[in-house]
Amino acid sequence: MSAPVSGIPSNYADIIASREEKIRQSWINVMEARLVREELQKCWRTEGVNHYEQCYDLTQKYLTLLRTNKVGFGGSSLCNTSAGRTARFVWPG
Repeated sequence: MSAPVSGIPSNYADIIASREEKIRQSWINVMEARLVREELQKCWRTEGVNHYEQCYDLTQKYLTLLRTNKVGFGGSSLCNTSAGRTARFVWPG
């Protein structure tokens, strides 16, 4: 009688390493979005009423980062655009 076949795949360590690398990269991207948000807040404070024109590029970059960066496995995103809804920017307060 032979031993039962293990349910653990032979490349299990590679799978775990790949998963951890993906999570690490997603957190790096989220932290990048946080840094851009902080720069955007500084821009809003320093530019005053002209922040719509002066901070436009940072705003667009921040919105792009919000749409694309995710953390974890389940596909949870910071800005949900599923079900045909469009992302709406909310000014941090």
